[in-house]
Order: sequence, then structure tokens, then C-alpha cells
Amino acid sequence: MESKKTSLSIRLGQFLTRLGIGMQAKLIMIFLLVQVLPLILLTVMAWQQVHILGDILREIAVEDASDALNRSAVENIERMSTDAANRVAEFLYSRDDDILYLATLEPTLENYRRFSEMQQGAIVKKGEWVLADDGLSWVLQNPPPADSAGGVSTNSENNDMDGFNYRPPEIYPSEKVPFYDEITFVDLDGTERVKYVTPHSTKVRFPLDSRRRDVSRRENTYIKAENYFEKLTALQPGEIYVSDVIGAYAGSNYIGMYTPENVQKAAADRGYDIPYLPEEQAYAGEENPNGRRFEGIVRWATPVTGAGGAVVGYVTFALNHDHIMEFTDHLTPMNERYTRLPSAYDGNYAFIWDYQCRSICHPRHHSIVGYDPETGSPQIPWLESSIYEGWKSSGLEKWTDYAKDIPVFYEQSRAKIPAPELTRAGLVGLDGRYLNNAPQCTGWMDLTGEGGSGSFYILWSGIYKLNTAAAIPYYTGQYAPSEANGFSRRGFGFVAIGSGLEDFTRPAADMEGRLIDAIQENQESTTQRLLFTTIVLIILVVCIAILVASSITGKINTLIAGISHFRGGERQFRFNVPVKDEFGALADSFDDMADSIVASVKNSLSITDMDRRIIYMNGPGLEFCRKTLPEVTGAPYAETSVYPANSPYDPILALEEGREAEIFYLENSDRYLKGIANYLLDKEGRRIGYIIETADMTDMVREQIRIEEQKSLLDKIFSASPDLIWYMDSRGAYFTVNPRFAAIADRPTEEFTGKTAEEILPADIARGFAENDLKAIAGSEPLYSEEHLSFADGHREILDSVRTPIYDGSGSLIGLLGFARNVTIRVEMEEKLRRTQLDLEKAVNDANEANAHKGEFLARMSHEIRTPMNAIIGLTAIVQKKLGELASREGAMDLVADHIDQIESSSQHLLGLLNDILDLSKIEAGRIELTDETVQLSQLAATVANIIRPRCEEKNIHFETTVPDFNPPAFRLDSLRLRQVLINLLGNAVKFTPEHGTIEFKLIKKEHRDGKLLVEFIVRDTGIGIAGEDVGKIFESFEQGGSDIARKHGGTGLGLAISKRILHMFGSEIIVESTPGKGSTFRFEIWLTETQEGLDEKTAEPSVSGKFPGARMLLVDDVEVNRLIVRSLLEDTGIQIDEAADGKEAVDMFAASAPGYYNVILMDVQMPRMDGYEATEAIRVLDRPDAGTVPVIALTANAFKEDIDRAASHGMNDHIAKPVELDALMKALSRFLRGSEEETE
Repeated sequence: MESKKTSLSIRLGQFLTRLGIGMQAKLIMIFLLVQVLPLILLTVMAWQQVHILGDILREIAVEDASDALNRSAVENIERMSTDAANRVAEFLYSRDDDILYLATLEPTLENYRRFSEMQQGAIVKKGEWVLADDGLSWVLQNPPPADSAGGVSTNSENNDMDGFNYRPPEIYPSEKVPFYDEITFVDLDGTERVKYVTPHSTKVRFPLDSRRRDVSRRENTYIKAENYFEKLTALQPGEIYVSDVIGAYAGSNYIGMYTPENVQKAAADRGYDIPYLPEEQAYAGEENPNGRRFEGIVRWATPVTGAGGAVVGYVTFALNHDHIMEFTDHLTPMNERYTRLPSAYDGNYAFIWDYQCRSICHPRHHSIVGYDPETGSPQIPWLESSIYEGWKSSGLEKWTDYAKDIPVFYEQSRAKIPAPELTRAGLVGLDGRYLNNAPQCTGWMDLTGEGGSGSFYILWSGIYKLNTAAAIPYYTGQYAPSEANGFSRRGFGFVAIGSGLEDFTRPAADMEGRLIDAIQENQESTTQRLLFTTIVLIILVVCIAILVASSITGKINTLIAGISHFRGGERQFRFNVPVKDEFGALADSFDDMADSIVASVKNSLSITDMDRRIIYMNGPGLEFCRKTLPEVTGAPYAETSVYPANSPYDPILALEEGREAEIFYLENSDRYLKGIANYLLDKEGRRIGYIIETADMTDMVREQIRIEEQKSLLDKIFSASPDLIWYMDSRGAYFTVNPRFAAIADRPTEEFTGKTAEEILPADIARGFAENDLKAIAGSEPLYSEEHLSFADGHREILDSVRTPIYDGSGSLIGLLGFARNVTIRVEMEEKLRRTQLDLEKAVNDANEANAHKGEFLARMSHEIRTPMNAIIGLTAIVQKKLGELASREGAMDLVADHIDQIESSSQHLLGLLNDILDLSKIEAGRIELTDETVQLSQLAATVANIIRPRCEEKNIHFETTVPDFNPPAFRLDSLRLRQVLINLLGNAVKFTPEHGTIEFKLIKKEHRDGKLLVEFIVRDTGIGIAGEDVGKIFESFEQGGSDIARKHGGTGLGLAISKRILHMFGSEIIVESTPGKGSTFRFEIWLTETQEGLDEKTAEPSVSGKFPGARMLLVDDVEVNRLIVRSLLEDTGIQIDEAADGKEAVDMFAASAPGYYNVILMDVQMPRMDGYEATEAIRVLDRPDAGTVPVIALTANAFKEDIDRAASHGMNDHIAKPVELDALMKALSRFLRGSEEETE
């Protein structure tokens, strides 16, 4: 402006302009007046116009091009980040598929080897690198030859506008490396049973151990840092465990381009020696390509199931961490797109952080957090200085102990610095939680917390850098949203890319330079032409000057006019000049710039003059109103606008009133739109029109509506809740209460706001409330209490209350939230139930007493029945024995033998009935307890099978048994009761299976845990089966699933009832699967305790003859037949037997005998005058040496534990149940007469 004021020619031009004289007339007039000065003046004016034009073009081109390039670069780099994150997630999910597939394979070394060899990925080879000749960087020792392909097409038509852009192949030398360094099968105790370690791993410093180890111990895991086994036991089949990145930390004493000069300079700056040892420092891509690489793994694991779906172990594999780094090591946001080695030197690189913002993939491997391989503990990261100083002053030895109690991401700022002590120690791993001198860590976490992506700018190292971040959407195991991670959608972590702003705008700066050069060139050229033309015109004729003046001023005016049109809002304006001289080149450059500016606007855009008539409308706007630009040009804006004129939605009216336009709902498209208007200004800043842009606010509005609906719903729930709810600040003043709470004082809820309990509640209630509130705050945890409260209307309630302190993110108390529920009815019901319980307990005691009387009666009946039965069965055995001697009368004796068999069978049946009745009675009275003895389960099963097999043979039934090997073979259990259940089930199978059927008896080992083995017992038959409606009845006493079954097959219906009750005592249940007409399956499972205790050795049963020569027995029984049976059973043993008819007689005979005369006493317990218990006690108190040592064997009709315990408590040494069997009698006698037998020998 100053040059114009001081320029005489401009003043003269302005004066002439006011007179209405144009430029061409001025030139002619001046030329005519002064032959030389007009041409000089024309040259000066043309020169000034060219400068003005150049400034305008440069200003518009550089600013708009820079903005467009920035926006384009941001979008491209954000997309690059998201694409890389998605590729990482896809790769990780493929590893899930691999671990689940491995769980289906048989865990063998060969299977794991084949699988490992099939799962491989390419890793780019680093190559050999050496210092450059100038010593300032590293270069490939043998670089590949330059690409000989040209940058020009062989067809010249493809080279227009320099648009032929050739890139050489972006393929680097690589090698195939197995994905998995290790595949293992781990048993339930944590021992690696199968282990395959690939010989082709990239690990050099810390290879995986090929020995099979106990991984339940951390010191046996990779670099002592894994604790995965304790998490495997909680996995269900199909669930997957995925670990963090595990690897030894690789440190570095220098950060940056690792060259001798740089290291020496850093040592001088820091004031201490830094040795130049590139091979001993961490690998850093192009900054130190020969350093030590970070070597890490990520471990996957899942359960392996066996038969029946039980977990038998776990399959794991260790993913080589190098395969994850491949996703970012070769990415760059710059034009070259890919690099052979990563480089953080210029700040343009990609890297990965895990879900806690710990660096896990980085061009500088010293930036990757790791573990101390000597201890297995996390290595100290690069801490911000104040955190380091706080740790050192805390007195805590371990950094991890201090880190538990400090906040993370605390007030991060560039103003802070990292701890120099850690820099000197080479501990520079990046853990964003404690890197408080790097505020971008907070930015990344903000962008990715909900699983999204984005970018932001930050001033770093003196320049503005773009930072992008994209969450890795991998949600398996610990990476799934959960309460532990605050339901974060960050997944595995996030991919971040950094780049400098100057790199984005470099094309715009280059274009600015080219424009300046072009303008200067044009200015010089124009000046020369003008001077030359002036000289020629002076020499020639005035008309030539007129033509030249007209041509120059015409072109300049055309450019200025066109630019003014564009600046005035006519964005559709283009020069489209046919002549491609210097002015044509300038016009084409302007056209290209205008195209870029128009294309950069994505929303609907309209430009009007101050009368609101449309000057320009962009493509989205024309598409929206379905018109062409000529149709809308000049039309009033109101005719094409969706916003009602002069309404709150009118953006122009809102601009003029100094407010924002309201959001407008467009019903026909169901969208929410908002108009944003700004003034269109000329270069002097004067308002010449309006720029109106339409933004689509649909997503934001709908989200606000959803939030309002949720808030309304919560308000309704709060107000309508039947519970008392209150919320107060840390001083005890209420923020808000609901109507139920306000009913305590019969006040409106609004009156409670800002007041304490003492100020608004009755004094007695306020005192109790205030005390409990203070207790909850002091305890820093929820306080539960029961309170009795009187409301303002007079009614009382009993309340269950909970008060919960509320804290902010820094741990400071901000208030207290209370809930109280009316439990008056529940408390009253509990009191009624308590009284009812007392009545029930009395009834139970009465019932137990009645059961005791019933049991005693049945025991007496058992004795009275067993006594004659004993005679029947015993005599039957004697007769059978004698019949064997009558071989000469074999034919006649067969019939007698059959009858005797029938007698014995009937007697055994009657005995079984009595046993069942007594068992049921004892179980119902709670008088049966399980014993605990050492039993060989395989032998027990064989014994049961031997009992059942003859019965099957009688009916031509095929009997199958399957018993696995047990190691150890012995268990602690009640063998009598287990055998009773199995014989009941197998006996029923025999009874209900027709001839030529099949019965299967099977034992299955199910699960081993803590010294116990879960064993399943299965009895399966092809019998008559059970109808579905009768399955529940068969376990009831005296029920057999139908009267017709009882009539056809007989039986008492007690066996299954007793078996079910016995299995309840074992902690098990019988499961029944049956199909009428096809058969039934009974199964149950029992946990058996393993034992290493020795078992009684089983020897072959010796001959009875002459077993006890010289031994003497006193046989005591009031029934002569019972004594006869015992004598007959023992007549061949060589034992001498004296008899007594009752206990009194037995005591007298023992007292009258010489000491040691009797070697054993066989004593019945129920006898007249003196029973066996009294007789035994009388013998034990006699004053003679053998009174306390002579063995006394009880002979009783009952074999319950209480009967055995009672016999022992009265001084008896053993117990035999009636009817007496020879095996049991011989076993008992052998225990006590073994010494007599040895003496005779």
C-alpha cells in the first residue's frame, strides 16, 4: 500500500481512472504525448501486475495445498495403522485355530513335529551391514543392484503430465521360519509329557529348553518368567489361554544412530564414558543393525480331553515373537512405503504397544519391555525422573513392589524428563504407564480404549509430529473385555505410527518453490519483452505499442478477474486458456489448485452473495437438491436450502445473530442436519457473501437421544424404587434421595439437597444414620447393617442397609451411596421358621426313638429266625458232605441231593431277606457307618464276578467283565458295602435278563486328583428294561417297578433301595438308562482314596484236615444244633471241643480248667441265664494268667459295625456271624491258633 501511495504513476493512473480512462487509452495517450514514457510506464505496470498475480497464486496454492496434503496424509496413515492392526488380529486368531486343532491330535512328538513344520512364515533377512564411509550411518555391505527399469513408458502417450510413476519391486530377501518355537503336552500336575522344540528358531541368546520340565514351577519356564500353569487349571474344554509377550530385556547405552562419533559426543555431553560396542547393545534397525535382538514368545494353551470329555492335560505352544514384529518392522508412512530394516531415526516408523501400553514391537529393541532372565522378574522400564526418585526414597528393593501403589499415566507432560540414572544403566524399555514425560501415551490410550483408532499432533523433539493409533481387535483369553481390564475393547494392544508434518507438506513447499521460480522467470521474461517492445515501438509505430499494451493488459486483467471470481465465491470458475504461454501456465496452475480445493470439501457447500443468491454449489450439494449448477446459479438460497428461512435452523440467520444454528431433522431421509455459515471476505476483509456448509449430525443426535432415554429410565427407577436410596458427599450433606427415603421425615426430596441427617431427619434416626455413615467411610468398604426405623406416618420397618463409599480416580473420597430394603416380613417369617424348626427337631427326635425300638425288635426277630435257619443250613451242609460218601447209591441219592439244594437255596433266600430288612432299618435309623480298610479294587471286582458268573451260567447268559489296571492297586474304602451294592445290581441283572442274553460289568478310571481316583462302575444288561414312569419307583422300599414284575420274577424290592442309600453314604448316586424290551444300564461314580499300605497276603486255602492238632476249644451256645454244626465243621481239624449250654456254665468250666487249658472260646452272645457279653466280662476278671489273654470269638446273628464294636467293648477278640460258614470259621481260628499249629509241627 505504501508503494502505491508513493508511486506517481499509480496516482496518475488512479486520477485517470476516475476520469473514466482505461488502461489502453492511458497507454495510447501517454505514448502520443511522450513517445518513451508510455512504454516505460506500461512496462512498470505490467511488472507490478505480474508480482500481484504471483503473490495471490502462491498464497492460495501453498495454503490450500498444504491443508489438502495434510488431510490426505492423515487419512492414509490412519488407514495404514488400522490395516496393520487388523492384520495382526487376523494372525493371532489363526493361532487360536491352531491351538484348538492341536488339542484334537494325539499328543505325540511326531504329530507336533509335523504340525510345526507345516506352520511357517516369512521373515525378512537383515543382511550384512557396515558403517558408511563417512562414519555417520550404516549401509548394506552388498546392496542389491539398482533397478534398471526406467521411469518413462515406452509409449509416449502414457507420459502426459509426467504421470507415469514406476516403483521397483518391493520384495526383500526372506526365509521361512516356523511360527512356533515349542509345542508341548502338559499333564494335570504340570509336567511336560511331550515336548517338541524346533531346530529352526531365530533365537540365539535365549533358545527354549528341549528338556521336559515341571512348568508348575516358574523357574522351569522360559527365562523363569512364565506362570501360565496356574491359569490352565481353570480352563474349560475349548477355552484358550494367551500370555503376555515374554522375553529377556535387551538394553543399550545409547539411543539414536549408533556410530562412533555419536557415541563419543554423547559421552562428552553426559560426562561419563560410553564404550562403543554395537554388537553388545540392543538391535535398533538401521541405527544399529548388528545389535542383540529382543527374543520373545507369546504362549497359547488349551485343555485336551479324553474319553468322556474329561480333561487329561493341556497342549501349549510358544509363538516366535519375531513373526509379530514382521507386521510393523517394514512399514513406513513415507513415499517409499516399505523398508528392509526399520528405522526410528527420522521419526517415521510403525510400532506396537500391548493392552497396558507397554512397548512390544519397536525398531529399537531396547525400547521393548522385557524380563530379567536371572530372576524372571520384569526389568525396570525407563521411568520418569520423579517416579524413579520416589522409588529410591521409598526403601523398597523391588521396583514392582513400589509400582503397585502409584498411579499410572499421571500428569504426563513434555516438561518432565526420564531418569538419567536409568539412561546410564541402559534400562530404557518403554512402559507408557510410567513414562510421564511422554504425553502421547495418554493420547494413544484415549484413542483405543473403545477399540477404535485415530490420530493427533504433538510437539516432540522440536517438531510437530503426527501420531496415529489403532486398536488390535483380538479378544481371546485375557485380552477379552472383562472387569479386570475395565471392559476395554483395546484387545491385544494397538498399532501406532509416527511421522513429521514437514514430510506431509513437502510437496506443497516444493510447489511453492516452483511457483516462485516460475513467477520470477515470467517477470523477467515479461520485463525483457516489454523493454524490447518499447524500443521497437519507439522505432516503429505507435500502433504496435497499442497492440502490445492491449495484449499484455488484457491477459493480466483476465487472470486477475478470474482469480477475483474464484475468491468471490465462484468456485466453478476455470480459465481453460487455449494458449499455453507463461500466462497460460499460470492459468493452468490456478485451475489445478482450484480443482484440489473443491475436491477437498466432502460436505454439501453453497456460496451466496450478500443478497443470498447462489454463486456456487459443490457436487454433494447439487446431488442433494438434484439440480445442476446452471440451474441454481443466481437462484435465492432459500429455494435450494433444506433449512426454513428465518428459523432457528437457518445458518445465515444464526451467523448474523452470533449463535449456532439448531439441528434440523429431515423427515424424508430420517437424518439430522446442521448448517454452518461463515462470511465470504474479499482480500481487504470486506464481507461479500456467505459460505454455508451442511454437516450430518445424525449419529451424534441419536447418541444424545439414547443417553437422555437412559437417564430418564434411571430417574424413573430411582424414584419408583421400593428401596430407600440416598447419596451424600464426604461431609455428610445429601446430594439426592428418593421418595422412599424422604418419607422418613415426610419432606419433599428437594429439601434434602445440601442438608445433613441432623438437619432434616428426626434426632433419634439422624444419630443412628450418621454413626453408620461414619463407620462406612472410616472402613473404606461397604458397611452392611440391620436397622429398625420409624417413618413419619408412624409405621415401623426393619431394614437391611448397605453403605458404599465412592472414590474418584485418584482414590479420594467423594461421597457415600446407601441402599436400604424393607425386610420386616422376611424377619417375621424367619422367626416363625425358627419356631417351626424347633417343633420339627422334636418330631425328628421322637421318630428316631421309634426307629430305635423298631430296630431292636427286628434284631430280636432276626435272632429267633436265624437260630433254626442256622440248623437248617448247617445240617444241609453235613448231609451234603455225607452224600458224597454214598457213591454206590448215586442214582437214588441225586433226588435227595436236589431237595437238599432247594432247602439251602430257600434258607439263603430267607437269610438275604432278613439281611435286607435289617440293613434298611439300620440305614433309616442312621446306625450304619462306612468302615475304612485297605482293599485291592481289582480283587474285589473279581470276587463279585466269581459270585455272579455261576448264576449266569445257570441261565446261559453271556457275562462280560472289564477291569482296568490300577496303580497303586489299593484303596481305602468299605469293601463289604461296595460289594453288597455290586452284587445287588448284578443279581438284578441276572434275574431280569432272559436266557442267551448279555450282562456287562465294567470299571472305568475317570479322573485323578489330589491322591484320589474317580472310578465309574457300570452294570449293563439286555433284559426286560424299565418303563420311564417306573424308573423312580424301583429305588423305593418293597417296590419293583410294577406288581406283574414282582409276580413273575420274585424278590423283596429292597436291594435297590438299600444300594441307593449305601451310595448316598459314599457320596454318589445311581444313574439309570433303560429302554423297555431292550435292557438297562446302571452306573455310579465313587471317589476312592489311594493308599500305599501293604495288604494282607492272600495264600491258597490249605486243607482243613489236621489243621489244629492238640488245640482245645470251649464252645458256648444254648442251642444244641448250633453246637453240633460247629463240631461237624471242625471234626477233621484235630481240635478238641468242650461244650457249654449258656454263659454261666462256660464261666464255671473255664474257672475249673487249668491255666492255658483252652486255646480259644467260641461264644454265642444271646443265651439264657448269662449272655455271651456278661460271660466274657466274667472270664476276663478271673484271677488267673490266661483270663485276659484267651481269645474269645463272638458268635452272633448280626454283623453290623455296632455289633462288632459292642463285642470288642466287652473283651471279645473277633466276631463271626450266623449262619456259620467253614471259611469264616477257619479264618478266625487260624488267627488265634497259629501258635498251637506251629508247636505241633
